[in-house]
Order: sequence, then C-alpha cells, then structure tokens
Amino acid sequence: MYDFYSQPKILALSIIIFVIVVLGVLISVRFKKWGYVFFLFFLGWFVSKGYNPPFGEAFYQFLFNTFPFTQVLRNPYEKFGVVWLLSYSFFFSFGLLWIAQRMKAAKSLFLSIVLILLLGYLVQPLWNGDVFTERVQVNVPEYYKEANAYLNTKDNNRLLHLPLLQEPTIEYTWGYRGEEPSEFLFDRSSLSRSDRGLPADEFYLHFPDYLVRKNFPNILAISGISGIVVHQDTIKNRFNQQSIDDYERQIRSWKNISEVKSFDKLNIYTLPKVNDWVYPVGKVAIVNSLKHGMDTMVEDGFDPQSTGVVIKAQNKNLPSFPKDMAIPKISFKKNSATHYTVQVKDAKKPFVLILSSSFNPLWEAQIDQKIVHKHFKINAFANGWVMEKKGDYIVDITFHKKLL
Repeated sequence: MYDFYSQPKILALSIIIFVIVVLGVLISVRFKKWGYVFFLFFLGWFVSKGYNPPFGEAFYQFLFNTFPFTQVLRNPYEKFGVVWLLSYSFFFSFGLLWIAQRMKAAKSLFLSIVLILLLGYLVQPLWNGDVFTERVQVNVPEYYKEANAYLNTKDNNRLLHLPLLQEPTIEYTWGYRGEEPSEFLFDRSSLSRSDRGLPADEFYLHFPDYLVRKNFPNILAISGISGIVVHQDTIKNRFNQQSIDDYERQIRSWKNISEVKSFDKLNIYTLPKVNDWVYPVGKVAIVNSLKHGMDTMVEDGFDPQSTGVVIKAQNKNLPSFPKDMAIPKISFKKNSATHYTVQVKDAKKPFVLILSSSFNPLWEAQIDQKIVHKHFKINAFANGWVMEKKGDYIVDITFHKKLL
C-alpha cells in the first residue's frame, strides 16, 4: 500500500486535489456563510498535524498540561482528522464545481473522469485488499487465557508487565504490533506502558533505575502490584532495550518473591503481601524529590504497609501532619471505579488514608458530608488525606467529574 502511494503519478494526483481545495478556499472567501467551514478547515488541520510545526509541540504541551482530558487527542489525526476532512471535502467540491461549470459541454465527462480517479484509481488498495493485511487480525495464544484464569484466582491487585516500555509500542512473536495490549488480555488492572502524560508515568518511568535493588518489591507493594508477568514472546525494539533474561535475574534477586508459575511464554511471579486499593498509614516520610522518595522506598527497614512517602516537589500546598499518628482498623467497599466507602473502626489517633488511584484533585473524601480538606499526593502517584477524627466513622471517597 505504501509503495502505491509513493508513485509519482499518485503524488501528482494528490497535489492536484490539494490545488482544487485551495481554489475552493479562495473562491469561497467572498461568501460570509463559508466562514464557519473555513474555521473548521483551519482548526482540523492544526489539531490533526499533532506535534509537527508550526507551534505543534508548544500547543500540545500547553493543552495536555492545562486540560488533562484532552489527552484523548494524543493520536490527533485518528481522533480529529474527520473534522478536517469534512471541511476539506466542502472546499474540494466547491473548487471542482467551479472548474466543471467552465467546461460547458464537457462538464459531465469531466466529472465522470474525476469520480473514476477518486473513487476508483486513487483508492485502489481498498479494492484489492492491500489495506487489510495479515497484521490487522491476529490470534492471541491460548496461554494468555490460561494465565489470566490463574491470576484471577489469586487476588484483584495490579499486574506489572515486563519488559518495561518507555513508549506504548510493542511487537510480539505471534504477529501483533502496536500499542501494548495487556489491559485487554488480562482482567486485572495492568501497568504495562507509558503514555507520557498520565499522572503515574513519571513514577513508572523510574522503575528501571530500581529493578536491581533487592527491596524493589517495596515499590511494587506501594503501587498495589501483586503479580509480575514476564513476556518472553516479545520482539526487542528501541522501547524495550533490556533482555528478558536480565529481567528474570533481577526478579530472582528480590526479597519476598514467590516461585515462578509458567504458561508457555509467560512467567508469573507473585508478591505475598501488597497494599490494598485503600489503606491507612501511621507514618509519613517527607522528601524533596521523586528520586529521594524512591530511594527511601527501597531502604532496608522501610515498611510500605505502615509508611507513606510525600514528595515536596509534587505538592504545592503540603498540609501539616500530626506528630503522633497511629493506624486504625479499616474496611472498605469499592462501589465503582469512582466511589469507595471506607469504615474506620476505633481510631484513637490521627492517620493518613491512602487511595491507590492516580492522584487527581477531583477525588474528594467526606466524613458526615463534610469535605476532608487535607488532600495531597502520596507515594509519588496516589491520593492521601489526613484523617483527624477519632472513633468509628465512615469516609465516603468520590471522584467528582467536572462538566464542561
């Protein structure tokens, strides 16, 4: 397909189409009613071109950082290209009609030739099947289904997939190439790639620096990761430089890792004890940077079940913490992905309640319908609240979506 569109005659035909579109734009300038269509044309082009110049990088950096929900446009041509093509087609038809009206007797012949070229010759790969190659559909090996069934019998905590990817792209020996698909192959929540923009990405991207540390399972416990899936069926590329054998050696050097369970090309390791989705801590280690925070997590004597790490660089308005804290008994119910109910029992002292979902100021904790205002990022990615009420009570944690 790519060879077809690289031919000089096809490139020339594409340029002619663009020239007709430009002609349509120039002709329609004098009509006020076409102003809206021209606005869509310009907006569609600017958004669809992505990071390409002019101003692409600066525009998207501002957009993603200021309005996180716009990250759906990280593949802008796929998501927004139709807006550009819609207005593009208007201007093309306007320019084409202007030319055809000057053909007089040859008008019908001219339009027929254009239709044949556009709907026949120019899209020839659609007619002969070159667009839909064997890579469009692949069969996932049966051992993925077996591994998923096994993991579902263990717990509902997160999975970490190796190799670690610095980008979302991966290629497998069984024919798949594209964005890392583990979130669709396993029922449990998966940490498998970086989309460079999600709140947890910075934390995840530093994992390779700590894989060689024997206490790396502390970082996994804090992340709520109880299973490590090593994919031996990947094809090495520039995004996963480390070999699978290196990963296996590093895992065997970690503390508190169980024996491997193998399903053909998948090796699964488990941690016996990790933090739940909601849990309390009675100690807080306050550090300056992410590196300092992760160094603290892998120190001998650090207990991820009782201590949280707060990074000053990630919190503009860091709350004050009580000097004397203690861990109470809690239980929780996950009502939905955006709503948790936490039962606190016999809290004698203040404590920090942690929700192991990516930090967002839209997460809100309430006690007796009163907002808990001491909300901050903890453990480099999660939500934390200082709970100062004593006794038995219920904490309602909800993600409040803003309507635009």
